[in-house]
Formats: sequence, structure tokens, C-alpha cells
Amino acid sequence: MTQPAGTIFVLRSSDLTGAVIRLVTLSRVNHAGVCLGGGGTIEAKMRGAVTGREHAGALYGTGLLAEMEQQRPGVGADVAAAALTLLGTPYGFVDIAALGLADLGVRQRWLERVVDRQHALICSQLVDQACLDAGVHLFTDGRMPGRVDPGDLERLILTGGQDVQVD
Repeated sequence: MTQPAGTIFVLRSSDLTGAVIRLVTLSRVNHAGVCLGGGGTIEAKMRGAVTGREHAGALYGTGLLAEMEQQRPGVGADVAAAALTLLGTPYGFVDIAALGLADLGVRQRWLERVVDRQHALICSQLVDQACLDAGVHLFTDGRMPGRVDPGDLERLILTGGQDVQVD
């Protein structure tokens, strides 16, 4: 079954890169993306933001999308459209280390600048940015934009996104 446009997903891969991402970010999952509808996805990979196909075994945020749609019908299509504008964005290799250090409590201005920039994104940052560009605030805990790892999205999906705010 294909997921509706704007559905966020996370997954755990079995490769070495995935294991490193999980270790550094202290997450159970290491990848995230946005469904485009019709079985398509957009996700940040090592070669940059690319389109792909839905993943068997991924955790899909259908409840999260329902919460978003309840606040503004049609927002899922807006999230998918916003995600497509990020196609080709380079991968944020340094962001993984910066997010991991921030998770360990390291608070340095250079870390904030690295995570705050938008010219390179990891997968979870792509999801967060697409949502922000569509007027969806996934996190209302005061974190700066981009301060999100795949585990944060997994927790959001598992809780159904009751704190999500849609403009």
C-alpha cells in the first residue's frame, strides 16, 4: 500500500553508515524521508537529496499526517511539494557529528552555526525543513530548526504528533 503525500517515515538500515549514524545520534533509526504519494519518496542520501521509492519495513507516520491534516486539510501535499524543492541539496556530513555532540551536551556556537545552515542537510533535517517550508512545526520544544535527528522523528511518529503545530 502506498503512503499519502506528506507522510514522514523513518527506518533502520543494516549497513555500516547506518550503524555509525545511530551510534553518533543515539537513535534506534538512522534514516528518514517524506513520501510524495504514488510510492515515491524524497530523502537525503550521501549523494544529496534524491527521489526514491517507499521502503519495506519503514515506520510510516500516518497518524502524524492525520494530525497535520486535521489542522489544515491538504497540508500533506504542501509538505511533499516543499520537499521536492530541496531535491539536489547536498548531504550534511558534518551535521551528523554536530548533532551527536549537541546530544552529548556540547554547546558551542560553531555547532549551532553548522546545524542552522540549510545549504546541506541530513535526512531528518530535510524532513524538518520541508515541513517548516509548508508551515508545519514538528517540534514545539524551543529547539532551533535543523536540530533534529532520525530518532527525534521516530519519537514524533510513535506519539502521533500531538504537539505538532500547523500554520
